[in-house]
Amino acid sequence: MNIALIVASTKEGYIGNDNTLSWFLPSDLKRFKMITTGHQVLMGRKTFDSIGKPLPNRKNVVISTTLDQKEGIEIFKSPEEWVEKHKSLEEKVFILGGTSIFDFFLPLANEIFLSEITKSKRQTTLNLKFDTKISFNSDLLIKEGWQEFLSYKVYDEKSFFKEDLKKEPISYTFHHLKR
Repeated sequence: MNIALIVASTKEGYIGNDNTLSWFLPSDLKRFKMITTGHQVLMGRKTFDSIGKPLPNRKNVVISTTLDQKEGIEIFKSPEEWVEKHKSLEEKVFILGGTSIFDFFLPLANEIFLSEITKSKRQTTLNLKFDTKISFNSDLLIKEGWQEFLSYKVYDEKSFFKEDLKKEPISYTFHHLKR
């Protein structure tokens, strides 16, 4: 299986904030679309609900025990059920989250596409509450055996933290890690 996690986090490795992202990164959204178009994307129900609809030009898979079948998505009751059915899958599948989905697939993944927001004074003054159950910090991932294949800094003038009334731009580093 060729499993890739695609995730955005703070420098501390935190993702999400009450089932939504705490930031708006237009350049990262463009890259996300470019990377995942034409591929299978797998997510939990809460992530699907936060997106609100199937992503176009992708095979959308949702892990849920409560969601009814909807047009444009394929539902599995558990990650284990999906893995069992796709053991011999050779095409790349992108894991979009949330926390429990990332936690399950991280040991199976062979790639991570990580957009890591640069820690800033502005970020700390906003008092954002992040999901801390899982951490995607590039330094820790490298210490755990991941190798950095590609890394570059991005300053997106149209980006901002959603809680920031001034809408000051933020910067991030894009990492492509492989095992």
